Amino acid sequence: MKSKMTLAQIAELTGVNASTVSRVLNPRTAHLVSEPVRKKIQGIAVELGYAPQAAARSMACGRSYKLGIILKSLESDLASPHFAPVLDRFSRYAVAHGYLATLLPVGGAPNDQAVLHYIRSNVADAYLIGDNLIGDQSMTELEKRRIPTMIYVSDKEVALPDSRIGVLQRSNLSAYEELFALLRRTGRTAVTVVVAAALERCRRTGLLRRIGDYGLWAEAVLCYEGTMNDFQQKAEVAAFARENGAVLSRARVILTVTDLMALGIEEVLRGTGLRAGRDYALVGYGNIEENPIFGFSGSPRLATIDPMLPAAGELMARQLIDCVEEGVPLCCRQENHAVFRIRETLSGSRA
Repeated sequence: MKSKMTLAQIAELTGVNASTVSRVLNPRTAHLVSEPVRKKIQGIAVELGYAPQAAARSMACGRSYKLGIILKSLESDLASPHFAPVLDRFSRYAVAHGYLATLLPVGGAPNDQAVLHYIRSNVADAYLIGDNLIGDQSMTELEKRRIPTMIYVSDKEVALPDSRIGVLQRSNLSAYEELFALLRRTGRTAVTVVVAAALERCRRTGLLRRIGDYGLWAEAVLCYEGTMNDFQQKAEVAAFARENGAVLSRARVILTVTDLMALGIEEVLRGTGLRAGRDYALVGYGNIEENPIFGFSGSPRLATIDPMLPAAGELMARQLIDCVEEGVPLCCRQENHAVFRIRETLSGSRA
């Protein structure tokens, strides 16, 4: 059986110290070595199929080199257009910097108890946790153990007892303000709003209030009761749109709370001869057409509020690794600002 290549052997072949080889093969420190030496070492390592032994690395440094992502449900979270892009970029950044992103589902256990179990098991060096999973006991345990943790927040306030616990909060206000100002300037003041039952409590009141603040008015509010977290939603929304065809076909502006919802509505109205961007304005939320993990082809067409989900994933991974490696304190509270994307389904529609 072929023996495994070691750092010492690579050092001998390249004529440098083993410590230099180690530095080059660590994504966090490779930049400290000159480019010619770095390329030489990396070329030899690739040619000989060298792979660092994770267990030895962990024992030497006292770290697991894992970032734990505590999820409510693997099935729903991994299929969610609003979380999959975060997870994708978070994982890619972690791997590129010598860490593994480890999925830790809560499942059927009470949220706080399941989170406590993972924290006390020391399965990761740092954690990303959704705001709906964190409770008083797990927050206290994180503070006590001083474990670097990011909490990804959508719509609620979270108390922060410790500098190693940071919050990244989605902020959509400025993007919606830009959209509403554009609609008002172009005389499109009557808006049909399509909300989802799962989001109605946290978004409906605020969204409708802001529409009114900008001199617009909701001529109709439709509530979709179906699937929210996967691509079955588009087909279900199509059925919903057919049921509400009389209202939607009269709309001058249709504002939805997900891109999949908007695309399902567009498909149905196209069948009636109505074209988004020509006969009515259509705006979604999520920017899924521009994210490669969803497999859309061609240029994005749907006007949308882009919550910058990949950027959020990379930001959280980077800050957690910096906190683990260098003790850099996490920012107590940050906002991840959405961007309004003006595209075909909005730009040319009638006033």
